Amino acid sequence: MLNEFYLKEDTLKELKDVFESDSSVVMQDAITQTIDLPESILEQDPLHARWERADFEFTVLNDYFAKFGITDLKFEVIRLGWKDYEILTDDAAYCGAEVLIDLTDSWDSSWGGEVRYTDGDENLLMIPIKKNMICITKLGALHRYITYCNHHCNGHKRVLLVGRGKVK
Repeated sequence: MLNEFYLKEDTLKELKDVFESDSSVVMQDAITQTIDLPESILEQDPLHARWERADFEFTVLNDYFAKFGITDLKFEVIRLGWKDYEILTDDAAYCGAEVLIDLTDSWDSSWGGEVRYTDGDENLLMIPIKKNMICITKLGALHRYITYCNHHCNGHKRVLLVGRGKVK
């Protein structure tokens, strides 16, 4: 399931060091197998978000994420298409960690749907759009939002597996 490169002890140590110092780490080409996802339903709350989502039981990588001090992960599938977004709000405060796995087959960044984390000042962390990428982020000082998906996505869906858990 996970690219063998990320299982090597020296790579894992380096990733943990980056996670501790930067509060976030990105792993490109991390997933090596297809993940079967459930159907999702459209949810709309104009003040916060519009997207398709579904809860998802995903425990395959829990032992790996535990090496970063992350436990009790609860995952959901988020599918983004035309007119979908997530707004940065004051009540977005969540202390813990977020694991984001990008499962999108093809997506052009000009279509929107970019995942971003900000501390509310001018510091911005933009997550690359790349299939099979994993991003682990400490939340609390950082908050997530997703940019509006415009009409150019033309029926394509951005598929994200997002888990939130506790940090030891």
